[in-house]
Amino acid sequence: MSTAVAILEHYQLNFEKLDNINRRVAYPSKFRILGGNINEATQKIQENWFDLSEGDRHTLRDIAYKLIESDRDNINLFDRALARFFVIIIKITGQEKDLIYCVEALDNFVDTILDAIEREDSSYQETLSDIVEGVSSNLDGGEIVDAKRQRQWLRELSDRALSEI
Repeated sequence: MSTAVAILEHYQLNFEKLDNINRRVAYPSKFRILGGNINEATQKIQENWFDLSEGDRHTLRDIAYKLIESDRDNINLFDRALARFFVIIIKITGQEKDLIYCVEALDNFVDTILDAIEREDSSYQETLSDIVEGVSSNLDGGEIVDAKRQRQWLRELSDRALSEI
């Protein structure tokens, strides 16, 4: 042990410095912080949707619809190159999990707003119930559907119900 202490002191290291190294705190990435803030906002929206003013609800609806609308036609070559550059930076800095956390939080945020809109509109609920009842009464043995296809199917049902209102 004394040999190790001598070697550490020779390289101007001491136990206090080593102890300080062990105490360093890894700060969360901006993605982790943003995801946490989105999750917090999602929870507040879920709990207080009916307490929000009509203007605030309308603003949240607009945000949710803008987030789910695909705007791929306006993506140019520069945007694609910039996105690839950011992906490389994210991979180099090891922030993939934090980015996924943030994207999942954003997805949950949009789903919460859309769920609140659905709960708010009774005619939508009736139309959607009729569609689901009609589909479930016409099952022909069916097929196994994975979660991704089921989610897409439910969104299509939702879109169809909105167009019928």
